[in-house]
Amino acid sequence: FSSLANTLTVLGLSYETGTPVPTVLQVIEDVAEPTDVRYSSSGDTLLVTNFSSNAVRWFAVDDAGTLSPGGTIPSIPLADRTSALSRGPNDGLVLVTAVTKLVTLRFTPAGLIREATLDLAEGLESGIPVMLGDVAIEP
Repeated sequence: FSSLANTLTVLGLSYETGTPVPTVLQVIEDVAEPTDVRYSSSGDTLLVTNFSSNAVRWFAVDDAGTLSPGGTIPSIPLADRTSALSRGPNDGLVLVTAVTKLVTLRFTPAGLIREATLDLAEGLESGIPVMLGDVAIEP
């Protein structure tokens, strides 16, 4: 992805020479400032955080790896980094950092849904700066 060019590019890897050689398979324009991408564990859905548009977009992925627009989850301020579980009872759980919020999404067979939002802004009121960066999930 390129946040400067507002594009999302799908690459394929060829091993014809014994080493991985990337090739461009698809370029999607007008993906506003993509900052992170995350595939579902099944590989049939791709989540893209869109920092400046305060949203998360998702794309359906076909068997050839081609992306097609799926939907948008709005109102995620400055959506940035993601962390996800890809196995166990919480398979498909995704955490998205959004400045002072932690948004919980979930990959489903139908795409991506929003589950909950944890607002951490109370720390700002007490004078404790809260600005999330990366977040990790312990399986």
